[in-house]
Amino acid sequence: MYIPTINALLWLVTSCVVIAFQTSARTEAAYGLSITITMIMTTILLHAYLMQIGQPKVIAHTLTLFFAVIEGIFFISSITKFFHGGYVAVIIAAIILFVMVIWQWGNQIEAKTEDSIDIHDYLDQIGELRHDSSLPLNQTNVVFLVAHMNNSIIGRQYI
Repeated sequence: MYIPTINALLWLVTSCVVIAFQTSARTEAAYGLSITITMIMTTILLHAYLMQIGQPKVIAHTLTLFFAVIEGIFFISSITKFFHGGYVAVIIAAIILFVMVIWQWGNQIEAKTEDSIDIHDYLDQIGELRHDSSLPLNQTNVVFLVAHMNNSIIGRQYI
């Protein structure tokens, strides 16, 4: 059975994108639109960061507004590129966003169903089990891999 390597997958994705664009002008349009949207997203993240570190709201809003006006002009001038190939970049971004949202939902579900226990509460039972000669040693000692462990606290999930 053939298992594709990362290089084969990258080649496949690149080939599909090239086929979707068809011309270099469409590639340029997608790139220009992607850069403009990235600038806008960076400005939004800058605003969130400034608010999080406790900068005065006036400074955060003024700085964000300054960059947003400049980037807004770039965005308006490049929005026409959407129909000339920019839609491919938007589709790829939407797919990545979809994966990230599903991943976040999964993490939230995992966090809701997780409970923590202290392994020290079970040392007596583990000791009794280890010294129980009526049970074969290799059948009763099982290693459970846990996703979260902080000192002696083990994360446990309920599904």
